Amino acid sequence: MSKSGAKTAKTDAVKASRKRPDPEGLRLIEEGEKAFEAKDFVAATERFVAAKAACDASTVQATAKPKKEKPPAEKEAVADKEPKPADGGVEQKLVLKPPVENIQAKPLRPDMDAAHNYALNAAEDHAAYLKRTGGGIRTRFPPEPNGYLHIGHAKAMNFNFGQARLAREAGGSGATVMRFDDTNPAAEKQEYIDSILDSVAWLGHTPVAVTYSSDYFPQLYDLALQLIRSDGAYVCHQTAEEIKASRMALRSYHGKVKLEAKAAGKPPPPLPPATRLETLARVAWRHRRRRRLRRPTTDLVTSEAEEA
Repeated sequence: MSKSGAKTAKTDAVKASRKRPDPEGLRLIEEGEKAFEAKDFVAATERFVAAKAACDASTVQATAKPKKEKPPAEKEAVADKEPKPADGGVEQKLVLKPPVENIQAKPLRPDMDAAHNYALNAAEDHAAYLKRTGGGIRTRFPPEPNGYLHIGHAKAMNFNFGQARLAREAGGSGATVMRFDDTNPAAEKQEYIDSILDSVAWLGHTPVAVTYSSDYFPQLYDLALQLIRSDGAYVCHQTAEEIKASRMALRSYHGKVKLEAKAAGKPPPPLPPATRLETLARVAWRHRRRRRLRRPTTDLVTSEAEEA
């Protein structure tokens, strides 16, 4: 008899003893547990099976435990914990920061210096956005049309369309774009697109526009060619083992070095400048420069080579 078989027999015996706690059955369960600890799974199984049979045939009834009544003060304490509305009886609402103040896309981490603040919006880009949108709130709802919507999508819809609505109610402008993330044709159907549009309308939302990620493929293709021609992109030749080593190097830093610094009450040190990840990237870059894409590995590179 295996260990798993003994465990199953014990579970059945314990369930039977809870309904009818026969003394002989309880004694056999104790003997079975001792045999199980001694790794005598055959003997343990025999005891558990016999215990179940004894409890099933017993006339002893389990005594119901009396329920404890909660004191009235307990209910009052729970009521005190309920969120109270803001002044004037109006419930507080989460509202996005006005775009004109949105200089920092997300908070800067304590261990990140200003030179690596990639979440800082460039002044010219920020000004161009405000001019293009009039300083209004722009949100999006981007489902992938590979199935029907669920309750989680309803939550996302409520937030994105809701923020645009709150902006309009406050006297500003607000709009939500419905963008289908149709980047996996094998799993997507027109049936799902129609269903999603119906669900959005059923919940009372109206997008300012309906777009598709695939609409931008030609533009993304041209941008990729531009990156290749300006040496802003390269073909990575790392093996699976090298990729794994690079990932482990970063995990070690974020999961150990930073945690140790935090436990010591010190700011985390910056990422070492010569990590294995950067070393492998430099090797791949030099390899790419030597090859000059003479042996293209993607359709994108092939097209670039043909045009050249």
